[in-house]
Amino acid sequence: MTVMLSCLTQQQELLQSLADRVGQPAIQDNLYFCLAGQFTWVEDWYTTAIAGDVLIFDAGEKEQLARVLQQWEQFTGHVILITGLTEEPDPQTFLTQLALGKQQRCGERHFHWIVLVDPTIEEAFRGLQTFLDGKSHWLDLRLGVGDLEQCTDELWQCVWLEPSPLAPEKRQEMLVNLPHWLAEIVDQKQNLELEPISLLQAKLSLLQGLARESRGEMGRKQAQCHYRESLDVWELLGDTEAIIWLSLRLGYLFLLQAYGEKSRGHQLWQQTRNYAQTAIAALENQQWHFTHGETLNLLGEILRGLEDWEQLRQAAENSLIFFYQLSPFAATDTTPERNQEKLWTELELQGLISLAHSYLCEALVEQWKFDEGKEALKRAFETRPKQVEERDYRPCLANLHYLAGRVQLANDQIRESLMTLRQAQTLVSFEDNPRLYLAILVELRECYLQLEDWLAALAIDQEYQAREYRLGQRAFIGPKPLPCWPEQRICRHPLAPEKMLGGGAEARSAVQSKTMVSLTWQDLQKVWEQKPTPVLVLTGEPGVGKTSWLAGEVLQQMSPERVLLVDFTPHWAEKLWVHLGESFSLPSLGQATTPELVSALQALPILDLLLVLDGENGSLPWQKSPSLRQQELAQVLWQWLLTTSPSQGVRLLISVPPTAIADLYEELKGQLGEEHSLPPLQYQTLSPPTLGQAENWLTQAMAQCRHPWPPSLQSQFLGDLAMEGNGEQQPWLHPIDLQLLGTVLEQEQVTKSADYQGKKLDEWLTLAVQTYLAFLPPHLLKKALQLLKSLADGQQALCLKTEYQLLAALYSAPEPAADNPPEFAQEDIQQLQLLLTLLLRGRLIIVISQATLPYYRLSTTHLAHALQGKSAVISTPALINAGRRGSKSNPNLIAPSPGDRQQGNEDLIAELEAGSSAEEQVVAQKLKAAQLQYQKLVAGINLEKQCQFILKQFLVYPLEALLAAVKTGQDLQKLVTPETPLVQYPSLAPWLSLHSILARINECNRCHHEGPVTVLRISPSMENTPPLVLTATTNGIAYLWSFHGELINVLRGHQEAITALDWSADGQYFATASADHTVKLWQRHGEEVATLRGHEDWVRSVHFSPHHQFLVTSGQDNTARIWNFAGEQLTLCQGHADWVRNAEFNCHGQILLTASRDGTARLWDLEGREIGLCQGHTSWVRNAQFSPDGQWIVTCSADGTARLWDLSSQCFAVLKGHQNWVNNALWSPDGQHIITSSSDGTARVWSRHGKCLGTLRGHDHNIHGARFSLDGQKIVTYSTDNTARLWTKEGTLLTILRGHQKEVYDADFSADGRFVFTVSADQTARQWDISQKDTITLTGHSHWVRNAHFNPKGDRLLTVSRDKTARLWTTEGECVAVLADHQGWVREGQFSPDGQWIVTGSADKTAQLWNVLGKKLTVLRGHQDAVLNVRFSPDSQYIVTASKDGTARVWNNTGRELAVLRHYEKNIFAAEFSADGQFIVTASDDNTAGIWEIVGREVGICRGHEGPVYFAQFSADSRYILTASVDNTARIWDFLGRPLLTLAGHQSIVYQARFSPEGNLIATVSADHTARLWDRSGKTVAVLYGHQGLVGTVDWSPDGQMLVTASNDGTARLWDLSGRELLTLEGHGNWVRSAEFSPDGRWVLTSSADGTAKLWPVKTLPQLLSQGGQWLKNYLTHNALVSPADRPGAKVT
Repeated sequence: MTVMLSCLTQQQELLQSLADRVGQPAIQDNLYFCLAGQFTWVEDWYTTAIAGDVLIFDAGEKEQLARVLQQWEQFTGHVILITGLTEEPDPQTFLTQLALGKQQRCGERHFHWIVLVDPTIEEAFRGLQTFLDGKSHWLDLRLGVGDLEQCTDELWQCVWLEPSPLAPEKRQEMLVNLPHWLAEIVDQKQNLELEPISLLQAKLSLLQGLARESRGEMGRKQAQCHYRESLDVWELLGDTEAIIWLSLRLGYLFLLQAYGEKSRGHQLWQQTRNYAQTAIAALENQQWHFTHGETLNLLGEILRGLEDWEQLRQAAENSLIFFYQLSPFAATDTTPERNQEKLWTELELQGLISLAHSYLCEALVEQWKFDEGKEALKRAFETRPKQVEERDYRPCLANLHYLAGRVQLANDQIRESLMTLRQAQTLVSFEDNPRLYLAILVELRECYLQLEDWLAALAIDQEYQAREYRLGQRAFIGPKPLPCWPEQRICRHPLAPEKMLGGGAEARSAVQSKTMVSLTWQDLQKVWEQKPTPVLVLTGEPGVGKTSWLAGEVLQQMSPERVLLVDFTPHWAEKLWVHLGESFSLPSLGQATTPELVSALQALPILDLLLVLDGENGSLPWQKSPSLRQQELAQVLWQWLLTTSPSQGVRLLISVPPTAIADLYEELKGQLGEEHSLPPLQYQTLSPPTLGQAENWLTQAMAQCRHPWPPSLQSQFLGDLAMEGNGEQQPWLHPIDLQLLGTVLEQEQVTKSADYQGKKLDEWLTLAVQTYLAFLPPHLLKKALQLLKSLADGQQALCLKTEYQLLAALYSAPEPAADNPPEFAQEDIQQLQLLLTLLLRGRLIIVISQATLPYYRLSTTHLAHALQGKSAVISTPALINAGRRGSKSNPNLIAPSPGDRQQGNEDLIAELEAGSSAEEQVVAQKLKAAQLQYQKLVAGINLEKQCQFILKQFLVYPLEALLAAVKTGQDLQKLVTPETPLVQYPSLAPWLSLHSILARINECNRCHHEGPVTVLRISPSMENTPPLVLTATTNGIAYLWSFHGELINVLRGHQEAITALDWSADGQYFATASADHTVKLWQRHGEEVATLRGHEDWVRSVHFSPHHQFLVTSGQDNTARIWNFAGEQLTLCQGHADWVRNAEFNCHGQILLTASRDGTARLWDLEGREIGLCQGHTSWVRNAQFSPDGQWIVTCSADGTARLWDLSSQCFAVLKGHQNWVNNALWSPDGQHIITSSSDGTARVWSRHGKCLGTLRGHDHNIHGARFSLDGQKIVTYSTDNTARLWTKEGTLLTILRGHQKEVYDADFSADGRFVFTVSADQTARQWDISQKDTITLTGHSHWVRNAHFNPKGDRLLTVSRDKTARLWTTEGECVAVLADHQGWVREGQFSPDGQWIVTGSADKTAQLWNVLGKKLTVLRGHQDAVLNVRFSPDSQYIVTASKDGTARVWNNTGRELAVLRHYEKNIFAAEFSADGQFIVTASDDNTAGIWEIVGREVGICRGHEGPVYFAQFSADSRYILTASVDNTARIWDFLGRPLLTLAGHQSIVYQARFSPEGNLIATVSADHTARLWDRSGKTVAVLYGHQGLVGTVDWSPDGQMLVTASNDGTARLWDLSGRELLTLEGHGNWVRSAEFSPDGRWVLTSSADGTAKLWPVKTLPQLLSQGGQWLKNYLTHNALVSPADRPGAKVT
């Protein structure tokens, strides 16, 4: 950090030196040169120390400047501060005048001159020296570009490199100072013109994100924006390591955000998954070479959060492979030194390997693979660093013990698991790693439940709920007392350990806690200020919140070490003595005498301690007979507490129920005796919370809750629980009722009033009790409920019962002897005591002691009524206003059902229609319309529910889902008219479902078999003869099908599974090979020709010779054999030492190639002589194939490689990259490419020279194989993950063929490439239509297509491209003209509004005018740099062009220049005409928008943006201007440029903003991956979440009801006005640069960086129904399983 520290620290020192100097009078004129950014370092000093001694000259304030100059001689200070020079057009002249004025007015007085300037006017400012006394001091505080890069690089290396070159404590210091230093660097960066896509920009954005990440939730959101900006640059620069780190960091931040934002949780989860997949793909591509500690931690946490255990397992395994390749270390090697060859020391590497093993163990345990998990756990312990004490390895050890406990629990080692988990709990704290701590609690609870330790299980359960409450995961915590109401929480998810968030206490949100009672800490302070100091006695009904009040109002006001909380039970004295003994040297209780105890207490120092004796809901000290020793200790402590301790700084607070007040008084008097007087007792009574207090608390709790309730549900909830006050007392609530009901509603995920109203209050409370006790076994649960009901079974709501009465109610006792009470079994008594303890701890019951006899009762009246099956009727107006359900006469009345309401409406309508008055008829019509609307609403809701299921069904049963979607579409059609706009449909779900399914459906036929189908072959193409499809199953049957799925023949002849199939080249014969050791030859339609016998084991392959004269077979008898068509063996090829898996002829039929499990491939002539041996693989050779020209050979092997050979058996290329077996390798039809498929879940495309061209990732499991289409442009892969996938040969995924229920064994293309056939273990073969269904693709450009536009009629299209051309197209996709005359890339083009002309603008500094046939008319010359934007006026008479040369130019439609609009030599990004064509607005790089008359006269300037303005537009009435800027805002201005409104909400650059056609809404798009809708008041109407990259353009539909956005995530998306995503237009392979609607709104046109434009239909519901019906008709016509009677067109008999 030499440069970083020297530059930045030196600047701080210089600035401090400046502050010191100018604080003293100047003895000569001293000149200091500062940038405004650096001067902020001394801003505090300036405002506090010498503000009165500074004279400010602001060059931008001319009037003020004149006044200051006139009074200059009256100035008594000595500092001149010059500002505003950046706005002065001639700073040199200004400074000259200032210096002359000083000489004229101030004579020989001297000043400190501080000039704040921009580097661009440095020379002018230096001229000031010549007017001073020549002894001026020069202080240059700038960082140059070189220094800036060097400082950034040093920060980058110290923060970024892994492992770090710094010691851990030094690196932590760097992270603490990072925001401080980074702010300085960024200040400097803003004064330098840096390229937006540069290494320096990427590093700065990443460091800014890292600096902000530790600043709480808002900081993390800011960090996301910086990380995304950085990731965009790194992706362009191609730095894999940075891409991996940023993807993981972003995924992790989105994961945390997903837990806190319910409304868009699904998008956040998807973003998390996408970023994780990006990182994993990059890691796999680099063979995990960038894996290190932070990478592994982030990836592990993300995959844990996603619960993607299979991916976590694979990631751990791949990491281990990489780590072990680095250093297969010995367990005893702990060399601390790091050398140049090693990335880590062996000790560090051990930690990484142990961490990877722990992740592997966790993934295996979650997948119920306990044996494998146990082995991974063993390795994790073996490889952990041995210097645990020297290196903070406790969290990792805790995780290992946790996993060990889970494995032991799975193996029924319950007690061992309990001990291991307890050990894990001691190694981790909740604050450091909440996720792990909660996971340990879950397993501990399971251990206690299996050990039947119900009290311990309850304690763990309550602790878990309390911890969840602290994390903000719940608003309620059950009937037990809260730690605080609501407690100051840790505002983060348990997945966020502190070390990963990069911050400490500042990362937590300090929420001001609030209780529901009025007694405050200040009240207590006043009590204790009295002399003598009184004892404060806190009392109140059980359950009103005394413990919660202590936690929330008292304990938070004092540091933990100053508060001592002791349960006021019979053992309180021993506990207090132990607590005091832990902090002070007190003698042991077992050895000290009473005088020694007294002396020890009196010798204590000033303690400054609050002692709280909490006697809430338990046995108080005097209720049980203590031992003699306990009595002595209690007396000593009482005497000390009540007499001596106040002078030692001890304040005493005792909390007891009201019934114990008299007993407490007697206890204290008895303990003091006659020789001491009792100090005053100050009583404070806590009343239950009022309805208003509870409402405030609930509002606060909901604000912190993940799933907040709407106000209507909150008011109903409080209204149902409120109790009527006595006299003037306000309505109140019992906190236990509130917690009990709130907990069950939270667990049942009730967030709507309608869901809550589905049950009565007593039903909810009963369910709450059952839920609370659900952990008990059935027999105990039954007894617990009986006990509660017996307590509710009395004359009064809250009746008291003794233990004996409860025993009699729950258990039967034998007949007692005369005059003797019955004696109950000892186990019954113990069981009752257990149940009472459980219910007491849960606050469902309370105990009240009268004399020494305990009585039990239920906690609340509501609970008693619920257990009695009654509803508490409380009918005060206050309760009704609080939101009760039902009517005033019966507050508990449940609202009528929809069916009852509908019947009532129909009766009322009939009655009104029968009336005679016109008024009654009008009301009847209105009611009818309202009822129809209601029916449509209900029908729409039902359709929504059906379609949710349909879309899920589509993933597994696509044809069935399409049929269901068509039915829902027909139901919807009945509810609307053809004229009904789409957005007014009662439900859009059927339309969305049909659109989505028809866009993705591929299955068009399905053929069922009698067993798993393993092999598929399609016959060669023949003239005028459709091909046939041949399939085979594991039960030895082959099936012959027509191309459309009609069954032609079933071939039964083999006795065992069929292993291979092949067709002859002329399509007249086919062969089947079987595990029954035979091969059968058949004619085209299934007539058996011959059986080939001779193999002594399974036959693994069969192939025809090219000229269909011979067959070659290979088998597990280690041989290959050549046969003629008569079934005679001609040649035997022997030599392999193991199975021959494959054998085939070359293209001439003269050479035979075999592949074997012995690790070799061999070449043979037709006589069976070996002529070549391909040796080199280290495991099975699974396949071998000749290239189409027969010159080269490809082999693939279980050793994870494929190899290329020539005909001399020389290997000239090894294809490395797969991480598991290579199952297959095939040549493309033209012989230029190879496709390999592997058990690692990937396929790879290679050149014929062995270079990897692309990796096909997406399958979840082993890929059986892959095939090229006949034209070589597409690839199909098939896998054990039950899918086949279609790809381009470059590796872009086109579609996923979903529908099979089991693994897919084989797949192939039809000859025309329109169809794919697959076979599966689910006993089906399926045909898939992969042709483009509706989208029209415009192909022809050789580079990015930057923009695409419709002509006004919508029948012609214009595209402009970086290939220096524009093209005209028909709407059918035919190119009708190429506009090729520009010398640079064409940036923009537009049709004239009358459709007669086209104008294009180019980087060659010109615009060109064309007619609509593509003929060039004229060239618009005059710009000195690239033309960025072109627009026609509304009347087509004028053109405006915007350029990087800082001008916009106005032309007529003949090409003559009319006006030049200058913008201070800054880029003009856009120029737009007003609706009347008389004005133009320009958007510029100088942070302004200009308003001009068409003749070039400036009307106004829109100033206020803090960054370049990218876009500007007039409103439809030309009264307002809308702008979008780099400063993350859009703004609305009046016609003169005065600001009216700022639309602030985006987190990054706003690229575009557009008024809706009616002007009432505004749409904006941003680099923060979102679009937003605003109303004209600036309120956000909707945020459009869904895109995974920056959103660059937006367009409104002509009717203003929909909008389309385009993004660099490769998609365009359609949205409605509520922000709901209607369609995702997927298909482009790169950034979608633009998207716009056709003039009639029925099409969307997109352009993309993939070199294409696409035309997408926006279909109406009738069109979708017609298309869906046609698809189903084709299926029913051709499917073999459809009976003739069910086929379309069949006659009904």
